[in-house]
Amino acid sequence: MELSNEQINEIVEGLESGIQTFLNIESKEIITILEWDEFTDTEFWEAMMREIEENPDKFLQFHKMNADQGFRILEEFIETIDDENLKSKLETGLHLQDPFENFKIILENDNTYKQKWIEFKHAHYIAFVKKQLAVYNKTIDGKFYDSSQN
Repeated sequence: MELSNEQINEIVEGLESGIQTFLNIESKEIITILEWDEFTDTEFWEAMMREIEENPDKFLQFHKMNADQGFRILEEFIETIDDENLKSKLETGLHLQDPFENFKIILENDNTYKQKWIEFKHAHYIAFVKKQLAVYNKTIDGKFYDSSQN
């Protein structure tokens, strides 16, 4: 299954926002489901979740990066920074408690590198989503499909 760049970007934007993101395999419709709390009107979201739960073979769920994957991307980005002072601050921040929050705070006041970080992270998320899609494409009925056997 192939998706357009627009669809992949929509999936990435959902994942980067912390929203559960699914793809209807038949229609290629992207479905995002918010995490809700006691103040959220859940009727619409519950109906969508019920549809997904009752028809799991019709939907592909995309997963966000785990903490280790996210941390590696932070480290990779730091390696691209030419400003030695900023680079040192970010490296130090990664080794303190709450490395993700430290990273965000340190970059908050540097518009140039903040924008570069957003683009860097987005590009890595696109590759991450494409990898999930590639794994799906190699499976049939939940089993890995080896095209060399045909």
